[in-house]
Amino acid sequence: MKKRVIILGSTGSIGESCLDVIRRNRKNFEVVGISAHKNLKSFQHQIDEFKPRIAAISNGASFLRMKKNVSGTTKILAGEESLVEMIETLDVDVVVSGIVGAAGLLPTLSAIKKGVRVALANKEPLVMAGKIMTIAAQTSGATIIPVDSEH
Repeated sequence: MKKRVIILGSTGSIGESCLDVIRRNRKNFEVVGISAHKNLKSFQHQIDEFKPRIAAISNGASFLRMKKNVSGTTKILAGEESLVEMIETLDVDVVVSGIVGAAGLLPTLSAIKKGVRVALANKEPLVMAGKIMTIAAQTSGATIIPVDSEH
């Protein structure tokens, strides 16, 4: 059975690397959700290629430009809260958190509270709320896995 994956920050270097791994292992993984902030060209290409169920854009202005160009079955969400909504809505096995800085804290915490495996590619959420995240993981049964050298 394929692992269902959400990639937070899919247009960044971590996100692009994850998508490249998935591209080469499509029989093992399904991209069900992706998020970006403003790199619309790359994001549009990812939507067209992977056809996720939900694509979330945290930047409202980018959403207005993006919405005109999306067709198919992918639901487009907008605003910073859209990342949490995507995580809460989708059945998922792994959430890759590749969002830079504090912006990744709430969606990452949402994934942890949901009890899924979180591949954490940035240290900021742990620095800001490490105790809250680890307690939430113990409570929900989530696993937090560091996936970048900065840890």
